[in-house]
Amino acid sequence: MSSEAATKSREQKRAASTQELMSNIMSPGAGEISKKREKELQDAINRGRGVEFLPGKAPVVEGLTQKDGKAVFNTNAKATDYTGRIVSPAPTFGEMMGDISRAVVGGQAKTPSYLRKPIINADGTVAKNYMQYASKPEKVTGIIPAIGKKAVSVASEGGLVGMAYNAILGKDQLNAAERKRERYKKMSNAEKLAAGAKEYATLLGGQRNQKGGLIK
Repeated sequence: MSSEAATKSREQKRAASTQELMSNIMSPGAGEISKKREKELQDAINRGRGVEFLPGKAPVVEGLTQKDGKAVFNTNAKATDYTGRIVSPAPTFGEMMGDISRAVVGGQAKTPSYLRKPIINADGTVAKNYMQYASKPEKVTGIIPAIGKKAVSVASEGGLVGMAYNAILGKDQLNAAERKRERYKKMSNAEKLAAGAKEYATLLGGQRNQKGGLIK
């Protein structure tokens, strides 16, 4: 199969899987999908190559089989009893690099043209295009911009050290540390030296006086 034919085949499969999934979601009586499914759907859409459903295990009646040995399905099962995931189709190498780039530095994928084309039935008629109901890819922040944004927001609280402190100990203790830093800024050099000696001595264990001497 030529490269052009392979590309066309891949695009057709992606369009078909996206059409099928969105058709199932939008069908009358299907009901609203869960928040978990909504997130799965949007995460898959954000990669910009359509969506598909990977089926998992259907709910069956444990220990009961039909005459031919096949499992007996639970007719009282709810939609939440079915497992499976909404994912994006497997990427090409170029698409994989795009995924990595957006995850690291951020960005926004585009909806490919093959997901916007009309669906033509075998008899030549135009089918209802359920792909149009899929949301657009959202802008992804990325790890580096997210860290940078967080670092700016806590710059007055100790920069990256403040970020780690906040993540580990919480906002209240971070505020206490900020008040302590403000007091430190107002100290004289002699007071800073004495305070530093006391803090260092405390790390060694025991309560110390201002000169670092052990009290108990």
